[in-house]
Amino acid sequence: MDLVSFQPLFWLLCLIPLSVVLRFSMVDRPALLKWMALGLRVLAILLLILAICRPFVGTQSDDLHLVFLIDVSESVALDAARDAVDTVQACIDTLDRSDSWSLFLVANGLRPMENPAEATKLLDQWREGIADDNFRKASRLAEALLSVRLCFPATKARRIYLFTDGRETVGAIPESLTTLKKEQIDVHLAELDGLRDAEACIESIRPNTTHAFEGEIVRFTAKLATNTRMPATLRILHRAVVVGQKAIILDPNTDNTVSMDVEMTTPGATHWRAELIPARDRFPINNRLDCTVTVGGKARILILHEKPRQLRPFRRALEEQGLVVDVRSTHGMPDSLEALLAFDALILANIPATDLSTGQMEMVQRYVTDFGGGLAMFGSNNSFGLGGYYKTPIEEVLPLTSRYEKEKEQPSMAMVLLIDKSGSMQGDPIHLARQAAMATVELLGPRDQIGVIGFDSRAFIACELRSALDPEAVKDAINTLDAGGGTAMYPGMDAAYQMLDEASAKIKHIILLSDGRSQQADHEGLASEMTDAGITLSTVALGQADRELLQALAEIGQGRYYETMDPSTIPQIFTKETVETSRSAVKEDLFSIVQIADHPLLAGFDEGELPMILGYVMTHVKPATQLLLAADSGDPLLAISRYGLGVGMAYTSDITENWGSEWLVWDQCGRFWAQAIRGIVRRDTNPGLQLQQSRQQDRWVIDITRRDQANRPVNGIQWDAQSVDSDDVTRRHTVEETGIGRYRVTLPLADQKTLSLRLFDSDDDQMAILHTHRPYPAEYNLAGHMDEHLRGLPRLTVETLRDNITPVTTRKPVSHICYLLALLAMVSGLLLRRI
Repeated sequence: MDLVSFQPLFWLLCLIPLSVVLRFSMVDRPALLKWMALGLRVLAILLLILAICRPFVGTQSDDLHLVFLIDVSESVALDAARDAVDTVQACIDTLDRSDSWSLFLVANGLRPMENPAEATKLLDQWREGIADDNFRKASRLAEALLSVRLCFPATKARRIYLFTDGRETVGAIPESLTTLKKEQIDVHLAELDGLRDAEACIESIRPNTTHAFEGEIVRFTAKLATNTRMPATLRILHRAVVVGQKAIILDPNTDNTVSMDVEMTTPGATHWRAELIPARDRFPINNRLDCTVTVGGKARILILHEKPRQLRPFRRALEEQGLVVDVRSTHGMPDSLEALLAFDALILANIPATDLSTGQMEMVQRYVTDFGGGLAMFGSNNSFGLGGYYKTPIEEVLPLTSRYEKEKEQPSMAMVLLIDKSGSMQGDPIHLARQAAMATVELLGPRDQIGVIGFDSRAFIACELRSALDPEAVKDAINTLDAGGGTAMYPGMDAAYQMLDEASAKIKHIILLSDGRSQQADHEGLASEMTDAGITLSTVALGQADRELLQALAEIGQGRYYETMDPSTIPQIFTKETVETSRSAVKEDLFSIVQIADHPLLAGFDEGELPMILGYVMTHVKPATQLLLAADSGDPLLAISRYGLGVGMAYTSDITENWGSEWLVWDQCGRFWAQAIRGIVRRDTNPGLQLQQSRQQDRWVIDITRRDQANRPVNGIQWDAQSVDSDDVTRRHTVEETGIGRYRVTLPLADQKTLSLRLFDSDDDQMAILHTHRPYPAEYNLAGHMDEHLRGLPRLTVETLRDNITPVTTRKPVSHICYLLALLAMVSGLLLRRI
């Protein structure tokens, strides 16, 4: 017997004075009866004190509560799971009436079942093809074992019967079994058969090296698995093109390892895929695995040009120097950072900013600053200010800026910005239109004039034609433009016509922006009158604008026509049109070249041997920029600067017959430009930096070893670790120091198909870029085997269902019995005194 409280035992001290009183009692009773009555009273007091202490006694119980866990993940045959339900029903039938049970299905979570019939119904639905793939795609056995502990009542023995193939894919079985053992919960196992349908998979694909040189033969080794002998074909793909394939016979009793040799012909981070095509198969998800091989040796350069044919001589000159050159047209910019990282440098030779989205320009900026890529811009009518790059993310990573001052001999210009401010322009469109108008004001010279007119159903003069000498006043007027109302373009055009007709400038120009369809009017006739009056008209069609009308007006007005669906490109269009109209950003003549500074890019070349140029784009040098070459007029020609981890280079002339014909006939053209481009390409050499990659379930773990030139470990490095996923989302990660010269960074893979990691040691200017590909869920890998800790569990049979049950000690209170006995003792004592 045990007591809940011992405090009431102090009341036993009351027996001392009671015994003294009774010793001198004057009661005239026989001694035997007297002492018997006294003893019963003392016993009653003792029982009362004991009852107040809340006594209880322990009893042994072999009542049992069973928890049945049935694994229904994809690796388990549904027929086997269905048989397990029948076994559960047989077990339930043999239980005693005082026993109880619970039933759960386990896969990527836990599902309670009211009875075996409910489980049978669900499994039959899955067998008929209505499967819950999301629930069955993983085996969380460890979590399930710990979760069902809450089902056990305190007064019964506890036992878990686990029906599974033993292939845990998420969680840690040993820790769960240890916890259950400490809590005296028995775990028994009933092994289920794995998938019975014919199935084959790729367990792994590994190149013999992850860094290769161009032209090197790399051996890809694929480890395959199958549960049925069958023919199959293994293919290696690069850029969705089959570069090798092999017919094989898969055998479940042999080592299905296949190797294939492939020549590395594409430099950069190349993506390779192994694809298995078996004769019979259940799950196609496990027939593909990806890997990345970084191919070096030749720098890979991407050049964008409006007319790629004009770059053929320049391309040949670079290729003769061992560079790999990919020349693309205006729509050749990669859509993802991962694709852009396949190139070591990007050259924008003749492509306007209006052909690039804001996202693409921001991607290029990150490519340079965060990933060490090289960026160069060559001069043309679509570069720098002429190309609309004023105040763009790309201009931020170039050593020369698009800002310039108009030459004194340039003719004065009067410009009117005619902006649609109807209700459809609300939000970003009107905000970006105001921003574009302000950028236009900043580009005008002191002799220029600017006017701003908005139109909805009528014309609204935001700013009368005035000198551009006071840009802030013009900007304040521009900010008064608010969207609202209908669309009537004619009143606005007429107001602009009247405004410019009175101006005395030599160049009179209108930029018209609209995103809707105007009310019927003689727009073409008015545009013709403007042309006769020496006024030119350019139009910008945004979104669902009347493109045919706007294009016709631009043709009649002898201007240029632009169209865009993205409002964010409006500022680039306005700045490009402003510079194009004034033509103040270009100098065309015969210019010699002057060397300004000594730099490795110019090593081996004398100033006097550099060819002359026929023109260039006017720019200004940014602070902290190295100006290497200039025209004899003093304007910048070639400049270079570092931005973050990368390098930006600007050459204000071009490399086509337009301004660079003298360069193209120079026999050292290829060597000069190959040397210059190699000076900006991304560097992947990392002396003293060793990286070891591993995958731990849904985590990518990189162990880093850092040593100096003397091979001594380097401690205390402040690493900058950034990752970019398949959605181009960048995240920063913490690198932990785990030992002497050792570090570790862990990245969650989540649901990303690919993940790239940049590690940068700013102290020693060391950088490494790693790539990984998320494999298919481990549930579909046939290479899995039963966990060794589960294998050692006792097996379940219906006959041994209740064998070796550990009885449970239950505590029952006996206070009520003590109160009853105390009452009987007290009554008995009173009776003895009356006899």
